[in-house]
Amino acid sequence: NKYKRIEEVGSKDVPANSGKYYQFGADSTFKHFTDFKQDNQGSFRVVKNSIDFGGQKYDGIYFSNREDGDYMILKADSLIIGNTFPDGVTSLYIRKNK
Repeated sequence: NKYKRIEEVGSKDVPANSGKYYQFGADSTFKHFTDFKQDNQGSFRVVKNSIDFGGQKYDGIYFSNREDGDYMILKADSLIIGNTFPDGVTSLYIRKNK
């Protein structure tokens, strides 16, 4: 399997093991799943220090050639993806090993 799975957890709106997750490929492709069913796929790119949020610079993740990116914080076992809108969504994903 060429994809690494990372699952959304810890949100009051999305409980752990809900079936909402991303799979990221080494070839810069992704698949997104909701209720364990694929509902989106495409390409992604990461641009270092491209998002300014709260006076800090963050790496940005850009899905499927979008010009507007989401900020991301990548750690060894987790990934945070969020947008900078005042009422925006921030999601925490935890790495899952298959």
